[in-house]
Amino acid sequence: MTKEPTLPLRWRLPIVLSLVVFALLALGAANALQRSQLLTTQTFERLWRNQIANLQRITSLGPDDGRIEQALAQAATDPAIVAMAVVDAQGRVLRSARKAWHGLPAAEALPGWDSALAGQAWSRGDAVSRWDDAQVLHMAQAVRLSHGDDHGARGLAPALLWITADAAAGLDRARWRVLQERLPDAAAAVLLTALLGLWMQRRLIRPLERVTMAAEGLRDGDLGRRAPVEGLPEIARLSEALNDMASAVQHAQTDLLASEQRLGTILYSTGDALLATDAKQRITLMNRVAEQLTGWREHEARGHLIDEIFVIENALTRLSAEVPVARVLAEGIVVGLANHTVLVARDGTRRHIADSAAPVRNADGTLQGVVLVFRDVTESWRLERALADSESHYRALADLGPTLVWTTDAKGHPNWVNLRWCEYTGQHSANALAGAWRDAMHPDDRRPTLLTIERSMQAGDPYECMLRLRRHDGVWRWMLAQGQARRDSAGALLGYLHTFTDVTAQREHDARRTEELTELQRWRAAMLGREARLAELKAEVNALCAAHGQPPRYAADDATPPKDGA
Repeated sequence: MTKEPTLPLRWRLPIVLSLVVFALLALGAANALQRSQLLTTQTFERLWRNQIANLQRITSLGPDDGRIEQALAQAATDPAIVAMAVVDAQGRVLRSARKAWHGLPAAEALPGWDSALAGQAWSRGDAVSRWDDAQVLHMAQAVRLSHGDDHGARGLAPALLWITADAAAGLDRARWRVLQERLPDAAAAVLLTALLGLWMQRRLIRPLERVTMAAEGLRDGDLGRRAPVEGLPEIARLSEALNDMASAVQHAQTDLLASEQRLGTILYSTGDALLATDAKQRITLMNRVAEQLTGWREHEARGHLIDEIFVIENALTRLSAEVPVARVLAEGIVVGLANHTVLVARDGTRRHIADSAAPVRNADGTLQGVVLVFRDVTESWRLERALADSESHYRALADLGPTLVWTTDAKGHPNWVNLRWCEYTGQHSANALAGAWRDAMHPDDRRPTLLTIERSMQAGDPYECMLRLRRHDGVWRWMLAQGQARRDSAGALLGYLHTFTDVTAQREHDARRTEELTELQRWRAAMLGREARLAELKAEVNALCAAHGQPPRYAADDATPPKDGA
């Protein structure tokens, strides 16, 4: 749980606000001081540059008659001046407001003398300056100092004007002036901060505290707690949202209780038996059907291990079977019971059951237990056994007969061939079902036969056709193929029953009879032809006799040719 801060929000927020305001004031004052200091130093340096320019002008007017000393003395009256002198090329003081410095080396007499700065002034011939860390300005200017009488200059000697001026006092005055200018702003900021703090206290902090108290009440289970809608619009909307959320949670809790009651009613009223366990395989719930099948009451079984209540065995071996709850807890998957499972009730009653066990997880996916659903399938098991026995009986009949029998499902896929088929064709049942049954057909008969079967299955009609089938010894035998749809009691198509009957002997017998009949018909036709020719010859003899005036030699009946079919 998060540790509460040392100071409450009502104090922390004004303090933070005050610190921010004062930080802004301090930043503004610092910027103002920096600007004032820069302006002061620039003004100070410009003032003394002008002073050096004035001294330079004086040195160039002609022979020195005391004007330089007078100008130096006048400039030295400024309190900022630390040292001011004219230095010759050898580095000695020529003129100064202090007579004691005359003739002395500048490095000894002048405070803050900088030989490097002086060298820059000699080389550049212009005014150069430098500020040190103590806000002291050092400035030098190379000049030509005139010397001689009034009637003619005897020459211009090189010299250096040097000024050292302390700007600290001016900078202090500038700082003080900035502070005085910022004082009203600071007072206004303090007043504004106080007013803003009072306003925040009434419009922000107090409403937030009340919202917090309402949220804590909801956290502790007081779903009737509500936050007053006050303060800033955002906080008011937050209060409304919190109140709406509290109402929604309250309604959801009511709905959840009702849902739990409905769920409990459903679980206890369902037709399947239901057991629930925790993660330690201990029973936590048991409906009435489970009580009836196990012989245990829920209040008696609750807290017991599942193995103590749900006792199962293998129906064939009567050995104890594994309850799937442990595997579900270990692997987190849905597990079903093995076939032929028997539940042994508390009183020893044995019932065939089918069940499945599924994991129970919470919202974050953590496994919390297992739910086991099972039902009594004893009657179904008996019917399945009877059906299996019946199927075995009829398959045995099909295997004993001479007919080759095979079946297909509703989509035409072979799913069974009888033993006679395997013996006759020499194919294994698995190979035959995989498609080898087609290979046993004669290549010339295969396509017509398959088309006949396919059309019949599409129309749902029976079929009958002839084809040649290869026997296991490679001999082609004639088969009568017949097929009939198999349907359930509701008329739905289950598949097709196909039979192949060897009719080779019958076909050979029919072929022999056909040949004999054909031969008889040929001999009869030949005999009828000879008799007709004989009658024609007799008629011709009678005609010749008549032509010669003789009586006919053959009677009229003998001269009439026999009719076909007589």
